[in-house]
Order: sequence, then C-alpha cells, then structure tokens
Amino acid sequence: MNIYPTSLQYSTILTQQFPMITAYYAFALCAGNTFGGIIISPLNRLFNDFGLRPLFHISAGVQLVAYGIAVSTVPNWSTARPTDQSAYFKPDLMWVCLVAFLLGVADSANSASSAVWCSRILPGRASHTYSTARFYRGIAASMIFFFSPILTMRTHAAILISVTFISALSFELAVKKIEKRD
Repeated sequence: MNIYPTSLQYSTILTQQFPMITAYYAFALCAGNTFGGIIISPLNRLFNDFGLRPLFHISAGVQLVAYGIAVSTVPNWSTARPTDQSAYFKPDLMWVCLVAFLLGVADSANSASSAVWCSRILPGRASHTYSTARFYRGIAASMIFFFSPILTMRTHAAILISVTFISALSFELAVKKIEKRD
C-alpha cells in the first residue's frame, strides 16, 4: 500500500483539515512497526515455529484489513490526482492513523516471517534468500508506482489483495515442502 501516503496528499478533504497528514501517517506507521516487534519477539520465544505459519497469516490478515479500511476511507482517484471526492466513510485522521498502524504491524510481521522462512528454505544462505526477496519486493513496488497515475485506489487494493492471496498460497506450498524435507 505504498501509494497510500500519496492518496492522502491528493485528498483535499484531508489536507485542508490536517496539513501535516503525512507526518501523522509516518508516526503511526513507525508506532505499528515498533508495536509489532514488541509483540512478535516474546511470541517467537514462547511458541515453536510462531514465525512461520502463524506470523505469516497474521501479517496477511492485518494487510487485508488495512487495505479494506484504506479503500473505504480515501477517495478512489486520490492516488493519481488532487480530488475532493468523498469515500465510503468520511476521510479522517483516525482512519489514516489506524491504516498506518496496521500497515506497520503487518510490515513487522512480514519481515519477521520472511526472515524465518528464508532461514528454513535455504539453510546457510538465509541472508542471500532474504535479500533477493526484498529486491523483488522493491521491483514490484516500483512497478506499482510507475502505473499509479492510471490506477485508482480500488484497483491498487485489488492488485494487493490478489498478490496477498497468491503469496499465501505460494507460502503454504513452500512450507509444506520444508516440513517434508525436515
């Protein structure tokens, strides 16, 4: 949901009320990331393989909720141009901070989960696998940014939801292979 901060700036309803909306977004995103780390660390120690399936599914679930709230609270064309359109729910700072917090938690969970499955999929080469995965995520995010002037918020969300489901299916298949191997 990298396009979300741009959509906040292009939503004139939000920028008129909250000129520093991006700063609030950044703070809430960092708070969510920190909160995720504080929660994930003890759970990883408490439960065996928490960083594998449970954490990945938590990350995917939180992402889907964040996408739904973002689509519902930001004007559809605010990804590409300034607009004063309304959304399903009135755009407000509370929604912005909630989405940012959820995206921070999801990022924290996703990073921790990726580190675990990278170490399991290619033992001894975890850093290489993790770096390669981050590289391809960066390319995918760049492609979405490249096409953002022609994509609406709902289209972005549809793409991200599809990718989330495809990655969940791929993840399950990879984990089954890892479990058979181990």
